[in-house]
Amino acid sequence: MNLRFMIGDVRVATKVEQPADLKGCTNANQDAAGPGVPCANCGFTLLEVMFAVIVFCTATFSILALVSQSLDEARRLQRPMVDTSMVASVLSLTNRLTEGTESGDLGDMLGDSYKGYTYTYQIQEAQTNKLFEVDVVLQNPNNVVISTGSYLFYRPLSPAGSLDGATVAR
Repeated sequence: MNLRFMIGDVRVATKVEQPADLKGCTNANQDAAGPGVPCANCGFTLLEVMFAVIVFCTATFSILALVSQSLDEARRLQRPMVDTSMVASVLSLTNRLTEGTESGDLGDMLGDSYKGYTYTYQIQEAQTNKLFEVDVVLQNPNNVVISTGSYLFYRPLSPAGSLDGATVAR
């Protein structure tokens, strides 16, 4: 292959020898095949192809792992957040509390998203001035305790409790 270039006002011509593995790839061969058509002897080595496949597989598996993690997080967000404060907020809407224990399905109290979760709360008078302590326990559908909480409510309209001298819970 002959190269011609100018350095200042002096023309220089050099002859460059092609490597042995590219002997068949000359501009004349490419021009004969047509513009943009690679020569039959010019191609990628096996090592280059293997490296490209490894990079492609690594990128593909990384993207799949990211999508899988995102789907798992979205699924986790669809599960209801269960906390004893939900039961306490429903109890806070009443003006009267009576000592005793009650349990039920959380779905009946809060909606279908909470079906299967159960609650149990125990109300007892904490002080003689109508201050009540409510202990709440929530269980998942497998009857495993998932949340517990203790709350104080002041309800002056409530009937007398055990500390006020009542002998029977009303």
